[in-house]
Amino acid sequence: MDEKLEGKVAFRYILRSTLVVWASIGVLFCVIHFLQSRRQADECYMITTIVSRSHTSDIVAPSVFAEFLDLSCDAPTNLYTFSPRGALSRLKALDAFSRVKVRRVRPGIVIIDYTLRTPLAKLADYENRAIDATGAHIFPLYPFFSPKKLPELYLGSSEPERLKLALEVLGKAGEAICWPFRIKALDVSGRFAGGANREIILSVEEEKSQGAKTYVLRLDGKDWQDGLERFFALTPTLDSLPKNGDDVAAPSVIDLRVARIALFR
Repeated sequence: MDEKLEGKVAFRYILRSTLVVWASIGVLFCVIHFLQSRRQADECYMITTIVSRSHTSDIVAPSVFAEFLDLSCDAPTNLYTFSPRGALSRLKALDAFSRVKVRRVRPGIVIIDYTLRTPLAKLADYENRAIDATGAHIFPLYPFFSPKKLPELYLGSSEPERLKLALEVLGKAGEAICWPFRIKALDVSGRFAGGANREIILSVEEEKSQGAKTYVLRLDGKDWQDGLERFFALTPTLDSLPKNGDDVAAPSVIDLRVARIALFR
């Protein structure tokens, strides 16, 4: 057999092999498509249950996940048309989860395994928003978290410098404060206002047997740490302060902007 004939035979063999492979792939694709279409139309694979597993004390109800992922009981979604990757993207976009996984289990179960972030404070300039201790994550409180007594932050604007200062003040105050006191609110907007009289307002609440008592601290915009130290040094003597008439629960204003002086009002 000459070389030309051998070449033709080899070419025909390769061509036939290629056609067989492509035909097999085509048949396999059609079979897979048929099976997928059949499963997507099968009522046995409709999603009926959402199982949520929390790794924190806060638990998100399955109905909340159903709402965010458009999984309605009135118009059930087929398990094989539900995209775990798409659901994961939606949940991550909320930024309320530090960790979340979504998987599906036949015949109609979606399992969501998650860890919620730890909120540090509410952002009072925005509705239903909280921030964590890093300052890098802003997320909704409702409907993911149970009601909490969190400090309220007033920034005045979204400038990073304001948020950085607020987290620093909260951190320092949090290190010094202990029960029965808690940080109620912090307003740093005055620190960035025009004029020389720049200040930071920190509200501290004390739990008492007859109710809560609030102390509004006026701190110097620059030397606020000194004012904080003076307030916590005064806490053992706060009960001896003059009362606001008959209203014991009325807030007491303590001006700590001047070094070594505390003005009570």
